[in-house]
Amino acid sequence: SFHHNLLAHHVSRNPRFDHPYVYDKNNASIIEQYGGHVDFRNNAIYNWGESENCYGGELCKINMVNNYYKEGPASKSNKYFFAAYGNCCSSCSGYGYSYEEIMPKVYADGNLYLKKDGTQASFSTDNYAGIYDKDKKSYTTYSSDNTGTFRQSSLLPIESDGGRCYTTTHSAEGAFDAILAYAGASLKRDEVDQRATEDARSGKATITDGGNGSTNGIIDTQDAVGGWPELTATAEEIARAADSDGDGIPDYYEDLFGLDKNNAADGKTKTLDPKGLYTNLEVYLHYLVRDITAAQVKNGTYTELK
Repeated sequence: SFHHNLLAHHVSRNPRFDHPYVYDKNNASIIEQYGGHVDFRNNAIYNWGESENCYGGELCKINMVNNYYKEGPASKSNKYFFAAYGNCCSSCSGYGYSYEEIMPKVYADGNLYLKKDGTQASFSTDNYAGIYDKDKKSYTTYSSDNTGTFRQSSLLPIESDGGRCYTTTHSAEGAFDAILAYAGASLKRDEVDQRATEDARSGKATITDGGNGSTNGIIDTQDAVGGWPELTATAEEIARAADSDGDGIPDYYEDLFGLDKNNAADGKTKTLDPKGLYTNLEVYLHYLVRDITAAQVKNGTYTELK
């Protein structure tokens, strides 16, 4: 499952659904068994430029659930969530395609598309009306007439080694808020992440000149924004990072947890976890973001992907 991510200021692959077996022309028998199950939920896609906001999917089986699409200054106003691809045999033979009529099977529900004027597109209500057959130039491929073939009436199952998979699911609006607050390395965001989240929140683009012809938030080179940000730390932060035994756990936290800051071996032991599942180093890393991990699932539902 690909969930709770922000994709902002991209001109392509927002995302581009794909999987390796599409290109393996010598193993047609494994397509049905391994043909790309993808669970795409609770993502925010903002300011996708003059390209597709989401596309591809040949031979894939896709859940699209409660994603938040928001046009930005550079966005082409699309009339769909997803441009579905198929019929690649004739046009992409150089890549080894050997199948025709390979439109993805899609389950879609709860996705929201916000236009530049702040209103929702009509296909926010009927999500299947927002899936476009790129090859046939048609919106009818995923109509109710094709339920059970390309259009799915229930979630496509996502499993890991035969076991059930779960994730916390929010509404599209709830996911957008949670993503802006907590997605990514949010314990201390750098200037790049701050700019992306604030632009998505405001519906604007901080950078209007991309440096090589692009405009309205699409950045061609880091030179257009003054280079990569220089990461700094206060004297207190540097002192707290001192790690005498080099086990990855700073001395400050070894003292806090009752570990030995002069014994590197205790970073790999599992004495801090009552269930003995996580190493002490992992417990330390979890501890740093304990408030974030607790807050990011609020108002969501723990959902089985079946």
